Amino acid sequence: MNVATRRGFIKALPAAALTIPAITHAAEGVSPVQVMFHRWQSATQELEATPDDLSDAESLPLVQRVCALADSIVDVPSQSMADFILKLAAHTDFGQHDLSSCPSSEALAEELRALVEEITA
Repeated sequence: MNVATRRGFIKALPAAALTIPAITHAAEGVSPVQVMFHRWQSATQELEATPDDLSDAESLPLVQRVCALADSIVDVPSQSMADFILKLAAHTDFGQHDLSSCPSSEALAEELRALVEEITA
């Protein structure tokens, strides 16, 4: 193995580590939304565990990570009503944020309408 190939392999390890849990969870019957919700939940817990005297500059990357995970979960198709509930919980931080002010609120509303139609059909 040459140096360039070894470096490429080492650089690819973090990305591979991110996909392995998703594959494992999917094999166990856990949906992609559930996997993403658990990532959001872990990031939220990490943010909440930060010291109160942490500066805004120091906490900003954690806040951005939590927000990015909450935003990206909306793009993953729900496989069940439970998935939709997890999306709603993450996107509103369990009701701490107003859904109507969220950029993805229309996508969530469309999914909600589809689920209601499925239930009432």
